[in-house]
Amino acid sequence: MNVTKVMGSERLARPGLRALAVAALVLVVLAATPAWAARLGRWVPTGDPGIGRASGTATLLPEGRVLVAGGYAGFEGNAAELYDPASRTFSPTGSMAYRRSLFTATLLPDGTVLAAGGYDYFSESSTKTAEVYDPVTGTWRQTASMSRIRHSHTATLLPGGLVLVAGGKAGEYWAEAELYDPSTRSWIATGTMADARDQHIATLLPDGRVLVAGGFNDDGVLASAELYDPATGTWAPTGSMILPRYGHTATLLPDGTVLVAGGGTESGGGGPPEAAEIYHPDTGTWTAAGEMSTGRNRGTATLLRDGTVLVAGGYDFGTVDTAELYLPSSGKWRPAGTMDEPRYRQMATLLEDGSVLVVGGVGSFESTTTAELYKPRR
Repeated sequence: MNVTKVMGSERLARPGLRALAVAALVLVVLAATPAWAARLGRWVPTGDPGIGRASGTATLLPEGRVLVAGGYAGFEGNAAELYDPASRTFSPTGSMAYRRSLFTATLLPDGTVLAAGGYDYFSESSTKTAEVYDPVTGTWRQTASMSRIRHSHTATLLPGGLVLVAGGKAGEYWAEAELYDPSTRSWIATGTMADARDQHIATLLPDGRVLVAGGFNDDGVLASAELYDPATGTWAPTGSMILPRYGHTATLLPDGTVLVAGGGTESGGGGPPEAAEIYHPDTGTWTAAGEMSTGRNRGTATLLRDGTVLVAGGYDFGTVDTAELYLPSSGKWRPAGTMDEPRYRQMATLLEDGSVLVVGGVGSFESTTTAELYKPRR
């Protein structure tokens, strides 16, 4: 091999051999790169919504657009917009009859969306009203009101097409639950939870039962959990979480377990926990699921197509701009980049192409008028 002496060292003289050396170095670097790094995606900008909103809803419609509605948006708390993934733009659609934040929006089997309850920051009042959005006409129509005025409740679409609404608050905390029947446009009474609670989670399990866990009531932050059985319309206790939480997230994993992360643990506003945990329906118990890099109260969690979970934003003695991935195969958390803007109480929706739309939320000081996309690596 021809070499040339340069100040007491040797370098390759032939360009072809230098290229081979560079290629070999690249292979060494790739071999040293952990497998999880190949899953990391990137954050990219997208069109901005027409108004800033937090604690609203974002619902993926059957034809691929996203209905973004309500939220903490002042006088415009009844406004709604549609996000088009093809053009990456927002456009206005029909407004709700009531200003709503801390409400629920549920995609019904016929493709319409049920909005129920909520709190109007502008008038400082809650509502028991409900209305349904029709994507074909872009309008809302009134439907029957719930039996209770409530906000910060949960709504879960059951396998038979009914919607279970549970808990919430309106002056006092509710343990009562009720069912919405889209076929009759009416509400039906059902069993009452053991604990009144708001700011809890509700997750539909593979066997059709609904897990409700955590939340807040007059006794403080809750660790308790219970299961709703649609076949009997009753609630039964199950194992309590390792930590009490409110404002947390819950994600059904591909193996049928439930990942719970973030939230607050102290009624006085203490720091949110980094620790996550998993519920096992077969045993009714919880196990630790590692720790995130930071606490995240009122962040978002989205199950990605590859089975990993994207957790973004939240609040931890300040608004958080980072994101991370939970890898069920290893039980580890890995960094997933930084959003363009810190945000909590934002909305996040998995799009048909596998990317995640994150819109609105509270930024550094107020509701933000921005949105962005997380693009997983293919």
